[in-house]
Amino acid sequence: MPGVLKPSTPKAPASPDPSRGTTSEVRPEIQAMRAVAVALVVIFHLWPSSLPGGYVGVDVFFVISGFLITSHLLREADGSGRLSLLRFWARRARRLLPAALLVLLVCAIGVVTLIARVHWEQFLGEIRASTLYYENWFLADRAVDYWAQGDAASPVRHYWSLSVEEQFYLAWPVIIALAGLAARALRRTSLLRPIAAVALTAVTIGSFVIAIILTGDDPQPAYFNTFARAWEFGAGALLAFAGIRGRGLPARLRALVSWGGLAAIVIAGFVFTETTHFPGPPALLPVLGAVAVLWAGAPGSRISPMPVLRQRPMQFLGDISYSVYLWHWPLLIFLPYILTSASTTVIRLLVIVFVVLFGWLSKRFVEDPVRFSSAAVIRRPIGMLGLGAAAMACVLFVVGVARADLTRQINRSHAAEAAVVKKLPRCFGAGARDPLNTCTTPAMVKKVVPSPGSAAGEKNAPCRAPKLTGRVLTCRFGVPYAKAKRLVLLVGDSHASMFRATLEVVARKRAWAGISITHTGCAFSKAEKTLAPREQTICRQWRRQTQAWIAAHPEVSVVFVAGISGGDIIPTGSMSRQETAVEGYRAMWRALPAHVTDLVYLRDTPKASLSTLQCVEDALAAGKDPRSVCALPRAKVLGPDAGVEAVRREDNPRWRLVGVNDLLCDTSRCFTVIGGALVYKDGHHLTKVFATTLGPILDRRLAAIVRAWTPAAPLPPAA
Repeated sequence: MPGVLKPSTPKAPASPDPSRGTTSEVRPEIQAMRAVAVALVVIFHLWPSSLPGGYVGVDVFFVISGFLITSHLLREADGSGRLSLLRFWARRARRLLPAALLVLLVCAIGVVTLIARVHWEQFLGEIRASTLYYENWFLADRAVDYWAQGDAASPVRHYWSLSVEEQFYLAWPVIIALAGLAARALRRTSLLRPIAAVALTAVTIGSFVIAIILTGDDPQPAYFNTFARAWEFGAGALLAFAGIRGRGLPARLRALVSWGGLAAIVIAGFVFTETTHFPGPPALLPVLGAVAVLWAGAPGSRISPMPVLRQRPMQFLGDISYSVYLWHWPLLIFLPYILTSASTTVIRLLVIVFVVLFGWLSKRFVEDPVRFSSAAVIRRPIGMLGLGAAAMACVLFVVGVARADLTRQINRSHAAEAAVVKKLPRCFGAGARDPLNTCTTPAMVKKVVPSPGSAAGEKNAPCRAPKLTGRVLTCRFGVPYAKAKRLVLLVGDSHASMFRATLEVVARKRAWAGISITHTGCAFSKAEKTLAPREQTICRQWRRQTQAWIAAHPEVSVVFVAGISGGDIIPTGSMSRQETAVEGYRAMWRALPAHVTDLVYLRDTPKASLSTLQCVEDALAAGKDPRSVCALPRAKVLGPDAGVEAVRREDNPRWRLVGVNDLLCDTSRCFTVIGGALVYKDGHHLTKVFATTLGPILDRRLAAIVRAWTPAAPLPPAA
């Protein structure tokens, strides 16, 4: 994540190919490739800076899957001219599901017993997606969702690649089966291979083109996209169709090719980084490396890599690679919760020890007993598929029970929130730190509204009367337009959206109609951020169209601007990032039409993290005061604000600045709970409840500014 993303964590976990055993021949070079690939993945997840491209293991496993599965399907089709899809899928279920579902069940129990409820919605959602094998699409969707940037890495995030493989196992046999039907319809069964090969070539080329386009557009969701990954399976499958394994060629040549393929894989692991566009053209290096090793086979030359690849530890690791992969990521996520006092180094070393142990135990007592069972219900396709479905239902039941419990807690939290907000006690929320009305809330010292678990899924203030025109989404707040004395505009990114709840209070008191035009991740500034090309284009369009909207609405004379401070600003010329951000605001605001006579910049708030929500939840569970236990160092969470500097540097009397950070922080700390109200709903967005309690104080601070505004002209009949 995101991942988690490319995920917000380093590249999301990669998956080994679980399709070994499709032939009676155990190929030592394939076992060794599995060992190398799973080692790359595990080391990458434990020490990402040491092996920044270790995620290429996924590409190797996808190639192996494509080769072995296609080889198996072609042998069956050649023998009978047709495929039994149910029998194939039952074999896959017998091979894949026992260990995978066991780990998912352990993860579900681990989430409920070890993880704070603030993460439950996300983690349980990913476990459900992994059980049903659509985790890659779940992550692809969140990769383009701004809120997901604060996601914690779930213990099943690595199942994304298993989901891609399962989707391949569902689709590819159908294509070969359809090729067989076409060949039989033409009464020439010998055409099965040519027809299937043409279809495979088209799919592989098309997928590679899709990968190039998507990674160039936005590499984060592309990383998880099945259609952008299919060409990697196709590369191995095409080799299976070609039927070439280097036999008959000089052993020395095959040995050199094998060494070259292994070198390509390892070099990619060391050279590639998180910013490498995957699965686009760079993925050719590990993919073709894997193809080369498969083509070379096990050459007997003196310079062959086989003496190394046949070593017992290498073959053993390749044999348990599927189970090692399944267990390593959950261990990495859960062990810090279990061994709270252990250092990071100790945790990582323990992961290595336990993953080998659990991998062997899982292979010995879970995978193999089911895989080689002689029980009739397991050997029959319908019976095995039924057992697999039942086991999946058990995992989903555990997830469903946990989600239902979370929903009940959220509903209770919402009821408590509504009761408090309805009364809005003077000392609740920001009122507890009002410098003109200092008070305390003894009854709320160890209570928090809303609860961290319910806040985690909360959206910003709801968008009333939404209207989308191009990229411009308008939302209304304040009093109805017909009763308004003035129309004000709130514009900016998601931090502007969070202030909508605050301005709602001000607007209703002053009889303003309000319109907000916000876009997640897009500041109302000409400064560019390091976004993916597609998101960069969208932000440019949004800014341009927002300016056009303002120009077309002369009834708007006042604009409130808010935005997240900091971020990855792209420096312009010799200017620093901060200087670029300041000048970006000034340039955008100067371009406002003449009828916008007044601008108010709402200073950005401190930035916390999701860990603060967990801190609050843990403090409440321990009966401690979260206000003191979970306070944050002011110097770390409240940095320079380019918008503030832009207002000060312009020295325009019509540009004004207003802030509320003295309510969130004292001279050394910033608080995550104030007056019984939870301040943050995620890493840095205010809860709607706390933002609402800021309203009366912000209104008071705006009083002098409002008096200096140009008098409002009568509003036209319609906005």
